[in-house]
Amino acid sequence: MLCHIKKSSSRLLHLVLFVAAITFLVGLCAGFAYADDSQQTPNLAAGSVDATENANSTDQTSSSEATSVKPYKKAGTFYITVGKSPKKVLGMLRNDRTNDTRVVVSRKANTNLLKFRLIRTGETGRYFIKNISTGRLLSVDTRTKSKSKVTMRTEHTWKSQKWDITVNEDNTVSFTNALTKTMLTAYGDKPIIGAKLSLKKANVKKLQRFSLVKTTRNKNEKVEIKVPCYMQNPQLPTGCESVALVNALNYWGFGLSKTSIANKWMPYGSNGVYNFIGNPRDSSGWIICAPGIAKTAKKFLRSKDSYVKAKAVKGESLKSLRKYIAQGCPVIVWTTIGMGSPGRLAAYRSGYPLRYNNHAVVLCGYDPESGDYKVADSLRGTVWRSSKRFTSLYNIMGKQAVVLYD
Repeated sequence: MLCHIKKSSSRLLHLVLFVAAITFLVGLCAGFAYADDSQQTPNLAAGSVDATENANSTDQTSSSEATSVKPYKKAGTFYITVGKSPKKVLGMLRNDRTNDTRVVVSRKANTNLLKFRLIRTGETGRYFIKNISTGRLLSVDTRTKSKSKVTMRTEHTWKSQKWDITVNEDNTVSFTNALTKTMLTAYGDKPIIGAKLSLKKANVKKLQRFSLVKTTRNKNEKVEIKVPCYMQNPQLPTGCESVALVNALNYWGFGLSKTSIANKWMPYGSNGVYNFIGNPRDSSGWIICAPGIAKTAKKFLRSKDSYVKAKAVKGESLKSLRKYIAQGCPVIVWTTIGMGSPGRLAAYRSGYPLRYNNHAVVLCGYDPESGDYKVADSLRGTVWRSSKRFTSLYNIMGKQAVVLYD
């Protein structure tokens, strides 16, 4: 009897284990199916539209229209009009320089309160939107639970102040906040003057479409673009040119490491104009001029099939280079370390002076009133340089530059 009970218990135990194993396998298969489905879920990244969301919307674009949106690629100063209405623009009703100033629908007028400057962040299609009058950035108030409040806040370059701008099939643009992934939206079917703006789920409806109308910049406004600034030490103590190119390329969103250009792309030799003399990793490194850096940039950009282009500029005044900065394009220029003496002229090749104290930096801003220039300097960081001294050194170093533009 006892033996029979033991056998029955053993059969029952085996049955329980068998059922548990089947349950585990079913759950495992379901998990794989869920993981596979999650990988296919549309991602609302810059320039994308959630097709599932659109299919359920009463005010929607077709699937062919949804795939036609593309990242915006230009910078400048604009009126932002509601839809294609030339009379209704985004702006501020008063020159309030405090945080949390709301953006509203205004009547078009020639005032800087209604003018916004699009400033590239260095990520394709992603911008800061700065009001010319107040100098504050269009932001999402993250302190509110819904995160739907649109404000103008002090410039901190947070993700809540970054906007993905996409071009729609009708050539209007839409603004998606990089943090919340919701779109700038005007209230009401026909927004009235004074109506505030909000953030709504992305579906590219009529009220989420705006137009950018080119306008003039305040002539006294500082012009600055957000160029990253890798420091060249300790890996590249004499590699300022390669690091300057890395900084300029990273402005366009390539995400390069500090040493990538020096390790893989920059040519080496004994010329100094078209290739780098010495080793940028130690004290033997010396110089490469604008033609060599431009050639390096072009080779890299072709390999990435990029819309960004590079060109060497020779003989242009420093002041004339401002036009590139105003268009949102960084410029590599040659000066000296610490604004010091350029030292002895060692050689003069192909119209370029080769001096012992040479240094390449990225021009990324200027002040029309003082004439000073802002540079991303791989030895000093991002700093302002006095117009007179900086211009003099730029001239002595041969008025050479490399422009990266779209």
